[in-house]
Amino acid sequence: MAPDKVANEIIRAIKGNRDEVFVGKTNLLYWVSRVSLRMALRMARRIMKRLG
Repeated sequence: MAPDKVANEIIRAIKGNRDEVFVGKTNLLYWVSRVSLRMALRMARRIMKRLG
């Protein structure tokens, strides 16, 4: 993800008085984990396999 997009998300979070910022795929992973923890863990495992 581009650094300027990350910076914009962080600034929006600060202005919105939020404690946590989920950017890009982490945002999707957060919401999936709220619905199905098992599915979120599978997604995270797949992402980690691709990275390394």
